[in-house]
Amino acid sequence: MDTGLEKILKKIEEECEAEVKRIIDAATKEADEFYIDAEKEALSQKEKRLEKAKADSEARISIAKKTFELEKRNMLLKAKNQLIDEVVEMALKRVRDLQGDDYLSLVKKLILKHSLKGEGVLRFSEKDLPRITDTFLNKVNSMLKEDGKHVVKGESIDIKDGFVIEYRDVDINCTFEALIKGMEEEIREQVYRVLFQEDNE
Repeated sequence: MDTGLEKILKKIEEECEAEVKRIIDAATKEADEFYIDAEKEALSQKEKRLEKAKADSEARISIAKKTFELEKRNMLLKAKNQLIDEVVEMALKRVRDLQGDDYLSLVKKLILKHSLKGEGVLRFSEKDLPRITDTFLNKVNSMLKEDGKHVVKGESIDIKDGFVIEYRDVDINCTFEALIKGMEEEIREQVYRVLFQEDNE
């Protein structure tokens, strides 16, 4: 074969091999870049899924905590209200169970506190009326006199305890239940103060 032709063919072959190598190298590089990009995307998606799972988990934990705190607060409030009701009932029972001088001392204080100017008629229950003696009334009236007040004992009425002071235009309800109910808000405040103080310690 002619030497010149061989050179030409060899050059063409070399150029072809070089082009093939370039194409292969370019394809390999592109494949590597695609793999790297795909790996990065996979990692990115994985991180996003992990972040979303973490955020969802934190949100569920937060909701659970808030629900627990709300239920806890409601249970405590219910327990405190129940305790306050029990304190009110205990106070009423204690007053109703007073005997002798303790009972008369309380009645005297209530008459002095709630009586109005002029003459009032004391109405007690049928069971309590005999406990109010003339001697007791004389002592009370001697203390009321300087304020222009006076009380007399009237007939019994249908009440459980305590008494009612009747005036011409108004009746003063001094039954123990009415008085305790009137103090219920004050009792609630005192009990709440004690309970909240315990909670903060």
